[in-house]
Amino acid sequence: MTDGRDYQKATSFDSELPIEETTVPVYQRERLSRTTIDAIKADFHWDMFGRPLVSQLKTGEYEVIDGQHRIVAIDEMWGRELVIPVHVTNRKNLAERAGVFVDTNDNRKAVNAHEIFKAEVYAERAEAVGIKQIADRMNVIISYRSKKSAPNRCGSINQLRALYRYSPEVLEHTFGILNEAWPDDSQRFEAVNLAGVGFFLHTFPDADSARIVKKLSNHPAGFIVGEVALIRGYTASTNTIKNPAALVVTKEYNKGLGAKSRVDELRFMS
Repeated sequence: MTDGRDYQKATSFDSELPIEETTVPVYQRERLSRTTIDAIKADFHWDMFGRPLVSQLKTGEYEVIDGQHRIVAIDEMWGRELVIPVHVTNRKNLAERAGVFVDTNDNRKAVNAHEIFKAEVYAERAEAVGIKQIADRMNVIISYRSKKSAPNRCGSINQLRALYRYSPEVLEHTFGILNEAWPDDSQRFEAVNLAGVGFFLHTFPDADSARIVKKLSNHPAGFIVGEVALIRGYTASTNTIKNPAALVVTKEYNKGLGAKSRVDELRFMS
């Protein structure tokens, strides 16, 4: 077991460096994510900026062990001459530095979408608060699955955000339709149902809500996901499921209607 006093033997300290003195290690050069860099730039706050972990090389440069995305984002926003806070650790060779990178990231807890949403509510972020207020009005509990599944539980955070961004009215309307169509079915707020009904309502805001409820209530709440699987051969990511799911809802809505009353199924054929 490592002696807890070993930290006294290590050269490890907080410091500040200009970005131009940092360099990317070989094992990170191909893992930089443009999406992550852009996300940091889009919502950057200094109080969220943890110190990147660096180690000085024989060349005098500082290799970034952890925090490369943050450094690249700041570089692109303000330039390489900007001085930033860092934490310096003395790791003499590449193997040691790579080992610290592995340990740092392997022990880091991944924050899930629900934890972020809950924190956003407490932070009074407008979107999260708006979603929570609508859910409360509609008696919907936003939480992930538990051993005791509740019929009014909804854990599809990304789909809730997507519907709210169409408009708060679309989200509330979707909750209402799913509640009426499948009042006692614990699957009614699954992502595919939210996506299908919500995108349908967003596309056809004048559609007859009572008709949607009636048509969906002829089937169990797992009906849409089953039909989507037949259309696509697989259910795929919920990020790309809205068109086939809305197509299923549209086909049901159109059954029994004359040509002049039907809504356009081709809108969801892409």
